[in-house]
Amino acid sequence: MSKQIEFETVNVRIPKAVMELLRTFMDDVQEYLTWAITDRVRADLEADFTFGCGVIINYEKLLDKLNLKQIFDD
Repeated sequence: MSKQIEFETVNVRIPKAVMELLRTFMDDVQEYLTWAITDRVRADLEADFTFGCGVIINYEKLLDKLNLKQIFDD
């Protein structure tokens, strides 16, 4: 059985025109932004640990330590 993912609410500044665009094309802007930010963080981490130099912490260990596998695999 997988654990329930905990969420935290934050304020994010997004240009008004971008929000208007998202509201025009997205049914659920909040869900889209949650996915977009989470996916960008995953991609940045993966790129940094995969292609970066001077890796201090193993990427897989970091995912395990912070319980990120479940979040990034969704």
